[in-house]
Amino acid sequence: MNFYGLSYHFVRTTSEGKAFNEINLGLGAKYVFLNTSHSIAFSEAGVFNDSERSAAKYAVVGYGFKIMDSLLSIGVNLGVYKSPTLNNNRLLIAVIPTVSTRHKWISIHLVYLPAYKEVNRIPTLGLYTTIYPMEF
Repeated sequence: MNFYGLSYHFVRTTSEGKAFNEINLGLGAKYVFLNTSHSIAFSEAGVFNDSERSAAKYAVVGYGFKIMDSLLSIGVNLGVYKSPTLNNNRLLIAVIPTVSTRHKWISIHLVYLPAYKEVNRIPTLGLYTTIYPMEF
């Protein structure tokens, strides 16, 4: 189960001068279909409160390459995203870079959402957690 999260915006305010929402609460689900000593592959989907307080939805397939004795994984998520604050509320297909760390039944994920034209105006970091309840 995914628990969202936090964000950090490299530009601190909207074009109207309002501060971004950086507490982005929400829930999601994750399914790991490959987990070896060197890689992890998964799918996940979720809904969370985005940076302008709108409901954001997404579904991805991701891959991570494990490094540092499996302490970290560096990878990408390929998915579809929908939010009133991204791409004028049109469905968006994107590749998002990720860095994750896992200890037993919990993972912490850092994602980078780059600025790109009118699709995403502000480069942003996102942070969320995955809990693996079957591994308690």
